[in-house]
Amino acid sequence: MMQFSNPPAAGALLGLILGLLEYVIAMAMFRAYIARETEAARKAGEALPGEARVARHMNTLRYGLLALALIIYPAIGYAVARNFFI
Repeated sequence: MMQFSNPPAAGALLGLILGLLEYVIAMAMFRAYIARETEAARKAGEALPGEARVARHMNTLRYGLLALALIIYPAIGYAVARNFFI
């Protein structure tokens, strides 16, 4: 069995993995919801006035979740491992 000699690096790696997993799950949920609502509006013959706005907000959401996944969660994992496992 492989042992890590550097717990902070392991904590950062674990934070990165969990952050990326959250990103994939959250984006899939948001995309499915938007697709479902868009399809329901089209079937009902309703206009979709906020379609461009939704795309802009999805970009903001995507960048925010990526920042969490790539920066914040690894930093938290590093800090927790450094404070509790050394």
